[in-house]
Amino acid sequence: MNRKPRNARTRTAIWCLALLIWSVAAPRVRAEPVEAYFAGQIWTGDEQVVDDGVLLVSQGKVIKVGRRQDMKIPANAQIHQLGEAVIIPGLVIAETKLAVGSGDGVETIAPEHLAIDGFDFFADFDHLLAGGVTTVQISPGSNRLLPGQGAVVKLSGESIDRRTLAPSESLRVLLSAASRNPPTVYEPPVGAVSVDRPLEPSQRQLGRSLASAVAALRAIFQAAEAHGAGSSDHVEQDAVLGTISQYRENQRTVRITASTGAEVRSALAMARQFGLKILLVDPVELSPLRKRPAGMGPLVRGVILNADIRPGQIRNSPVSDEPAPALPWENARTLVDSGMRVAIHAAADSDLHEILFLAGLFQQGGLSERDVLRMVTQWPSEMLGVDDRVGTLDQGKDADFVVLSGRPFHTKTHVLATYVEGQRRYRRDTSKKTTLVRAANLYDGSGQEITNGAVLVQGNRISGVGRDVSAPLDADVRHFPDGTIVPGFIDLHTGLGIGGPLSGTISLQTKLGEQLYSGDPAVAVARRGGVTTVLFGSTSGSPTPLVAFKLGDTLRVLKDPAALRFEVGGNLTSTLPALKRTLTAAKAYADAWNRYDTQLKEYQQQKKDYEAALAKYNAAKKAAAEKAEDEKKKQDKQDKDKDDPKKKETPPDDSDKPDKGTAGEAKDSDATDADQKETAKKPDDASKSATSELKEPTKPKEPTKPKASASMEPYRALFGRDIPALVEANQTNELREAVKLLRDEFGLRVILAGAQDAIRVADLLAGKDIAVAAGPTLVRTVDHQLVNLPQFLASRQIPFAFQSQATTGVASLPLAVTFSVSKGLSANDALTGLSAGAAKLLSLDKQLGSIAVGKDADLVVLSGPPFELSSRVLAVMIDGHWVYEEEQDR
Repeated sequence: MNRKPRNARTRTAIWCLALLIWSVAAPRVRAEPVEAYFAGQIWTGDEQVVDDGVLLVSQGKVIKVGRRQDMKIPANAQIHQLGEAVIIPGLVIAETKLAVGSGDGVETIAPEHLAIDGFDFFADFDHLLAGGVTTVQISPGSNRLLPGQGAVVKLSGESIDRRTLAPSESLRVLLSAASRNPPTVYEPPVGAVSVDRPLEPSQRQLGRSLASAVAALRAIFQAAEAHGAGSSDHVEQDAVLGTISQYRENQRTVRITASTGAEVRSALAMARQFGLKILLVDPVELSPLRKRPAGMGPLVRGVILNADIRPGQIRNSPVSDEPAPALPWENARTLVDSGMRVAIHAAADSDLHEILFLAGLFQQGGLSERDVLRMVTQWPSEMLGVDDRVGTLDQGKDADFVVLSGRPFHTKTHVLATYVEGQRRYRRDTSKKTTLVRAANLYDGSGQEITNGAVLVQGNRISGVGRDVSAPLDADVRHFPDGTIVPGFIDLHTGLGIGGPLSGTISLQTKLGEQLYSGDPAVAVARRGGVTTVLFGSTSGSPTPLVAFKLGDTLRVLKDPAALRFEVGGNLTSTLPALKRTLTAAKAYADAWNRYDTQLKEYQQQKKDYEAALAKYNAAKKAAAEKAEDEKKKQDKQDKDKDDPKKKETPPDDSDKPDKGTAGEAKDSDATDADQKETAKKPDDASKSATSELKEPTKPKEPTKPKASASMEPYRALFGRDIPALVEANQTNELREAVKLLRDEFGLRVILAGAQDAIRVADLLAGKDIAVAAGPTLVRTVDHQLVNLPQFLASRQIPFAFQSQATTGVASLPLAVTFSVSKGLSANDALTGLSAGAAKLLSLDKQLGSIAVGKDADLVVLSGPPFELSSRVLAVMIDGHWVYEEEQDR
């Protein structure tokens, strides 16, 4: 009786086992990877523009395009945040000469020639991809009547087969003047040459005039109509006529270059006579198109216009009494209005990478951005017959797209990246040293507001500010369309930099900058609030140094110390005398060094003057000695010549003179000897006389240096007014005594920190040029009345800044200031107190505090106006480097 149930259970077990084995052994279908590109806008190429869009790509194909809020992103999708960038389809160029040698052969009729045979798939096309060009038509030639067949290829891809979209896209015909001077052709005879069979001269080819060219084409197309397979034994003739016949019978595109009215009329006549589907290339005179007979429209698949502009070049146009021809964009507008597809090609292939610039000029004809984009995407792809794969970002088409920095035809827009079949084939190399930041508004910190402002940052400095700032092409452009740029915020006292607050006593000679720790996790939190520069020091009641530094990834010291902190509070009867003794000793030390510095400067100048005078004295002394030596040598020579018997003159004969006697002779002899001795002494005496007239300068005495004291050294900057005294004082009597002691008696620059009762001594502060570091509490209730300290100080023109005395709470300082703004403080005064005003109090205003050329690149980008409740921090830059960016902003 139990057999049946047992058999049923057995069968069930077997089925379960089989199912388990199948589930393990059966091949699993793996979900294909999906790429999701989030962008500010997506222009699909067919007039659709999707704001805040998403492009989904898988296996090189477009899956879907839609708004972020409407799209369901697959769980396995790889996300690419492009910020405010714009995505457009890869650009399609309807005519180029990228085939090697442009394919011009000797024969003026050569329809069998294929341009793709001259195309180098392995050439470097990075410069074209950098311009957003992904697909091009390549022409077989440009100087023959019928040079061959064009092709359509991609400039990058996985394989030649995938890159070849159309190996024989169109049959090219040129009715323009360029084709009417073909070379002559010589055909050598077969066999021996004789009198009866002489050499034939070279033969002129067809197409010397428009009429002969059109007549030749008609004859060829008529012959092609009659041509059939095997109807001729002439192989070459079969190739020519067979190719033309195939194009005609299969309604394939014939591309006709025709510029003048006569050429355009001839092209239309041929299309009508032979039922051709034509593309018109480079027409300038459009009257034949305007007057075309009914039914001509389907025969013309589109018009390709020459941009006729060389970017950056100046061209002299011919002067003529005839009406000037229509500009390319004027013709484009006429054609588009008539329902015709229009495409653009560059005047030279060397300009292809500037096709966005050239296309943008067509807006001058009154065309919309969307129509102009279609002229380099959708319409050329349809004309070329490759719209099943490229031209728009429709589902199932190749994921060929371009990422732009802004709207497609804005003057400052650049290509950021180019993708072919979902693979990035070009990415713009941006300069790490140059960044251009643009936003809807810019507040420079000095009270000036700039609408649609921009800041150019080079290295760690600001090099340009304004509505339209010149920037290098490789600059990294960051655009915040609805954002506001403000200077980095400054906090005058924090606990940042060592991993926690500091409350112990710190000696004045301590260099806090050497103790900073870049890995302090609170620093990253503080930056999210827009704070870029802070002061750090102990909250001890003893005098202590404060260091100023930047909150970059590596903490950078600006000034150490940037201020000295004092506290006036508690038992003033003991605090004030002790502080006075400290300051008295410090002033004596500073004065001694000031005197020494003054004396040292005087000594250094005196020493410089002494060395110059000594050099002059030594030179004069040497010159006098040399002169004396020269005179002595001259005298010695004269004496030597005088004693030389050969040089003595024969004395006159005195035999007739009376004899004066012996005594007279002795007298004359003595006089002569005395004269000679006197003469011999003259050079030495002259030297001594000249030297004695020179006075050697006196060497100055170097001043005595005072004894140095490391603990007293910071006071020199304080009493020299290079740094301020940050004095913690809150109650009325504390504030009065602090001002009296530090400002009046010792003449220091004073910033009162906290200063809660400043409203009670406002006149005192205003008259003494005293500043206030308000905070941590900015708004409080006193005697049932709201007291907004920053607003009160601003209304009395008392300089102020802000302090948080916090660590991670530094990030909330701007929020506390926003609350003060909500209670009456102006946004402009608030921003000044957080930036330029604070920098000025610290004597750092030449380096930071405002957005100006030459200052440090410390910027905060907000989502809206500063101190609006809805505004949040989008990005923070310190010293030219982004240190914080809101997650969805990337």
